Amino acid sequence: MYTPMEKHEIHCAKRYLEYQEDATYRAFRDPSNPASYASNYGVIKSLEDAHSALARIELFFAGTRVTPRIHGAPDSAPLEKLRPMLVGADYGIRETRVLRMQLREKRSPLLVVNRCETRCISQPLEWPERALVVMSCGDHEYGVKMMDRQITAGAKAFVAYNSAAVPVSVCLGEGYGSAFYFSDLFTPPSYRGRGYAAAVLAAGIAYAKEIGYAELYLDAYATSPVALYEKFGFRGEEHTSFWAVKGGLPNWLGEGD
Repeated sequence: MYTPMEKHEIHCAKRYLEYQEDATYRAFRDPSNPASYASNYGVIKSLEDAHSALARIELFFAGTRVTPRIHGAPDSAPLEKLRPMLVGADYGIRETRVLRMQLREKRSPLLVVNRCETRCISQPLEWPERALVVMSCGDHEYGVKMMDRQITAGAKAFVAYNSAAVPVSVCLGEGYGSAFYFSDLFTPPSYRGRGYAAAVLAAGIAYAKEIGYAELYLDAYATSPVALYEKFGFRGEEHTSFWAVKGGLPNWLGEGD
């Protein structure tokens, strides 16, 4: 049974990733997909016994190719309290501001949705849809491996196609408890601004409502199309998230504040 905070984190990962947890921490891993941050991370839930929680998370990743990573989830202990311990344990830290957005209002009349074909995919991705997801990850396979696991566990991929039947936009939707969560929205730069992203999100929202979800969420980061989400009626509150990586941050993640 999900807890209120798990609902907001959309803890579907328990369905398809190896995990451990107790009152002070939880950790997920997929040793076959070690490069995926979405597949391999720990959350320190409490300042009480935080050092012990960190040790257990590191032990959980020992013997795998996964570098220990701590993620700032909605219910994690605050970074300002964890920072001295993490820095002392040789973790590089990247702090970010995230809008956790919920569908609360009606669509804006300014929303433009392309009237293209959209599909709801319930099976592991094949070409050419697979190629689109790989492109979204910088031509790496880790994202599509994760998405295949999610779809196998019940998530849906929503895909939009242009007039030549080429997939041009994709997002993932998955439900847990009473909430339905959208992620991995991607449209190649050459197809942006034509309403394709709106088409896949509209298809996902319609699907979620049809099967009975009343709480629809997504997370918006610095590079997210926040204006698009707001036109759909999503509204959000900003919170702090972070990544802490043992041995220092990878170049693509950069340094935090």
